[in-house]
Amino acid sequence: VVGYFAHQSQQNLSAKIEAASNRTEAAFRSRHEWKERCLAELLGPLVLRLGQTKRAFDRWKEPNLYLERCVYEGNEASRRLLLEKAHLVPPHLRDDALELIEHFDVWMEEYQRVRGDTRAEESLPYVFVGPKGFGFPRDAERRFQEEFGRLWKEFYET
Repeated sequence: VVGYFAHQSQQNLSAKIEAASNRTEAAFRSRHEWKERCLAELLGPLVLRLGQTKRAFDRWKEPNLYLERCVYEGNEASRRLLLEKAHLVPPHLRDDALELIEHFDVWMEEYQRVRGDTRAEESLPYVFVGPKGFGFPRDAERRFQEEFGRLWKEFYET
């Protein structure tokens, strides 16, 4: 009788340990998959798009409708990416995402005001929103770049 109860207790304990192990493994797998998606679907494309836009902006020394359009398309794509992949934005970067989105919104609004639907003219002023209090949030960009680097190392440099 004592042996039976000891065997039952052993089986119960084994089942509990296995269930806890399965939950831990499932949680690890879920976090791993989320991080992988965050890196591949949000951070990688966003960091590249922000870099492309910055390079176009840095070359923009005089009126140049092509570069201005590159900046517009980069801002639009970055904004869309942040909104469509919002579920992949790490919690500690959500305020940064909102700062970036706000800047993109204001910039594109100004672009529409200056350029409108009329034929583009290089004689019109540059589209800048920094002087209106909506400069590009460089710290937010840097934190997204840092998170990309951190996750990249976690996945590919271990």
